[in-house]
Amino acid sequence: MVPAPPLRGGFNGSLDGLRGLAALNVVFAHYILAFFPFLLKGQYQDLFITRTFEGPWVDLLTFPLVSVFYNGHFAVMVFFVLSGYVMALPAYRGDRLTLKRRILGRYLRLNGPVFVVVLLSYFLSLKGLYFNQLAGVLSGSRWLTGFFREIQEPFDALRSALYGSIISGDVRLVPPLWTIRIELLGSLGVLFCYLAPSIRSRCFVVLLGAILLWVFQYDQAIFFFTLLAGSFLPLIPSIKRRWPLYFLAGLGLFLGGYSTNFFCYQILPEPVLLGVQLSDKKTFYNGLAAISLVLSVIQGFGSVFLQSPLCRYLGRWSYALYLIHFLVLASWASWLYGFLEHEPFQDPLTLIGYLVASFCLSAILTRLVDQPTVRWSHAFSKWLLPRP
Repeated sequence: MVPAPPLRGGFNGSLDGLRGLAALNVVFAHYILAFFPFLLKGQYQDLFITRTFEGPWVDLLTFPLVSVFYNGHFAVMVFFVLSGYVMALPAYRGDRLTLKRRILGRYLRLNGPVFVVVLLSYFLSLKGLYFNQLAGVLSGSRWLTGFFREIQEPFDALRSALYGSIISGDVRLVPPLWTIRIELLGSLGVLFCYLAPSIRSRCFVVLLGAILLWVFQYDQAIFFFTLLAGSFLPLIPSIKRRWPLYFLAGLGLFLGGYSTNFFCYQILPEPVLLGVQLSDKKTFYNGLAAISLVLSVIQGFGSVFLQSPLCRYLGRWSYALYLIHFLVLASWASWLYGFLEHEPFQDPLTLIGYLVASFCLSAILTRLVDQPTVRWSHAFSKWLLPRP
């Protein structure tokens, strides 16, 4: 029997560690995209690269059970499943007040750090401190050269910081923010669904929401569906044996490493329902992978490791790390990569500098912005909706 991990206020503490590892996955994924883009040619067939390399080390790093640890697409799906699960938990405890308060405080909780990071990115752009154009040319990553080509107007930057990024999807100053828009709208949708007074009405709201998403947000509907799927995970009964958890975790890592270069993924069926393509294969199977992995962790898989001090720190910094790392990549890491051109240790020194700066800045952002924002959002929602 697998012992249940400790709970904090009814919340599985292992999920913090998983969230931290997912954020670290994205950090590595963007580093690979920037400086070793050819390693991801099996995951992104339309990736713009100017040169490729072959050899045993390339074969090793592109093997699915290795590349899954820098597959940011899979990590993002993990974020969505985790969010859906956490947002719905109060409903399963019959706590409608917490659901309502989360609706009221969700924008403030998510957009507080976003506001700061967007304005910081505008400052770096204004001062000419983004060096991703040159670094992309040196590394052969056209992906990296595609960002920060023009300086935004001050009003546009302020509008993006206030609501443009998180609601309208303006990602010109912080490209990873496309996921935060889905996080905000999707989590609000889940909260409203679970406020429905009965199971029948909840099912009606879910069905109506799915139809509307399919009609108006077809390209991103699968991400919202993945978030919604996470909200149903508390319904899964407790698993008492070890082998199902190992199977779920293994299935998650296998599907999370989806690569078109390997036959085992090519034989997977297309995600088609009633003759309609649900999404591209990579996104669909990465979503299934995230659901499988998160379910295994909820049930106790890897609890000792995921609640270790390292994972706890990563979990605490995860949101700030996700927001700030791209700015570090396009500024400091890109400058360092160009400065160390032709040096024998260019790649490891760039990676070390990138990670150290990202961790330090995320710790600062967490302490000065993220944690206060959490407290303010809780206080604000309680002020608007006090306990009867």
